[in-house]
Amino acid sequence: PPSLLPPPSVLSASLSSLSTGYNTGVLAGALLFLKPLHKPSPLEVGALVTASTLGAVAGSSLSPPLLRRGRVPALRWTGYLFLLSSLLCASVPTPAGAPLVPLALSRLLAGAAMGASSPAVPLYVAETSPVEKRGAYATVPQFMISLGILLSYVSSLCVLSLRGPDWRLMFALGALPAGLQVALTYGERVLPETPRFLLGRGDRKGAERSLKLLRQGTKDVGEE
Repeated sequence: PPSLLPPPSVLSASLSSLSTGYNTGVLAGALLFLKPLHKPSPLEVGALVTASTLGAVAGSSLSPPLLRRGRVPALRWTGYLFLLSSLLCASVPTPAGAPLVPLALSRLLAGAAMGASSPAVPLYVAETSPVEKRGAYATVPQFMISLGILLSYVSSLCVLSLRGPDWRLMFALGALPAGLQVALTYGERVLPETPRFLLGRGDRKGAERSLKLLRQGTKDVGEE
């Protein structure tokens, strides 16, 4: 039923989770093309696979200061990191036989975005969802991660069918959800700041305005 569908704010915030899933799975498909073209050593393959995990460790430490500036700015900066990583991975110079270090370094940025977004997305969802639907909406980020992984595999198949072993295009496609996320963070009607964060800063009027945007059609939000 339409009443059970997540609101635009939850879906928009969860684009970070979609990017997390896509960037997690995209390397599995890209390696199928990278190995015969560049013949990376086991050490290089290991570096490519673990780069995002190492980046996530660093990114998780960035999350608290970002969240103190606001939930939406935190989502915006993770979107920028995902976007930059996708574009760098698609454009780094990797001549045949050359080390894939630039690609691994670009993957570090994707990992940083994953680490920073992992607490930011569920926190935004929890602080904007109605109490009676909070549990249901909290499952959306996890669903989006799984969807992102699926999309990365589907894109690998499509790229192979249409363009051949074009691993750069696979990474470049990750810029689409990241770019959309960045754009949505500038639209208050779609992705408003959380009322809880605004109340914590003493901005009651801003919190009421935000809650009215989140509870469309509800004029009196004073009790909530």
